[in-house]
Parts: sequence; structure tokens; C-alpha cells
Amino acid sequence: MEQFVKAVNPGRIEMRGRLREMFISIEFRSDGILSICGAARPRHSGNCARSCGQCDDELEEISVFHKGWSKEKARNLRRAWNDWPLNRLRPGCAHKAEWKMSKILEMPEGENKMAGWITPEEHPGRLLNKPCPVCGYKYGSPWKEKHVPDDVLAWLYNLPDTKITPAWV
Repeated sequence: MEQFVKAVNPGRIEMRGRLREMFISIEFRSDGILSICGAARPRHSGNCARSCGQCDDELEEISVFHKGWSKEKARNLRRAWNDWPLNRLRPGCAHKAEWKMSKILEMPEGENKMAGWITPEEHPGRLLNKPCPVCGYKYGSPWKEKHVPDDVLAWLYNLPDTKITPAWV
């Protein structure tokens, strides 16, 4: 698929008793990288009303959907957002589920940490330091690439464009 950049506005999120617009930027570059990021009510100052960046969890909080959007479509977008962004910058091979960066790990001292926020030395069982038994890949050596299927790109491309111009996304 050809490269594209688009902004979508699936709906509004309630914050402190007011409904705020949720915007998402989707970019597929000619080098094959997919980037998805969002913002809740982005302001001209560069601030936003809530969170921004990897805020896919806020898609579950939309209380008012705009035309062409639904809870199911928002969930599918969230799934794509989690599965494919930064698809050429994967730190682990496909064989090691332990390398999922958003996975919550129980640490020896009893606290829980997200896998992407610990060092290889802290990783339970030192799994990040061991080569993959299938392919020999060692965590953090050259980045791995995960190709985005054409049907996923087509689905993202065909999402309804925003009718409101955001300050930024």
C-alpha cells in the first residue's frame, strides 16, 4: 500500500463532567513503518486535556461515538494500535512471549513492573539475556520487523477522517 497520513476522531470522552474530543493520527510511511498516536482534546499550546501518545486505552472510554464509528470499530482500532505500530522496531523475535513490552511482570521483591520498564538484569529468570531457543535471537540485538498486512493498512486507511481539525495530533 502507498504511504498515507490521516487524523481520525472516533468520539468524545467524559472528563471532569465535560465531553472532550479524542483524536488519533495514523501514518504509514514509504519505508513500511506504521505510527499511531492519539490525544484527548489537544490544545494549541501543545498541551492536551488528558493523555497523549500511546493512549489506546482511552478508546474504551468513549461515551459518544461520531458518525461512522462504533464501540466495535474503536476496539478494532485499539487492536491494530497494539499489534502494529513501530512495526520495524521490535526488540524481540516472534518466539518469545516474554518480550511483550506491555506485559506486567511480578518482580522478586514483590512489586509488579511493565516489561518495557525493566533492565535485562531485572527480568525474572534473566530471560531477556538468553538467546531464543528457536532462532538464536538475543533481546535488543538488531531490531526485528513485523510486516503490516495490506488488509490492516486498507482498514486503517478507510477509517472515517476527522470532521474537526485538531490543534495537533
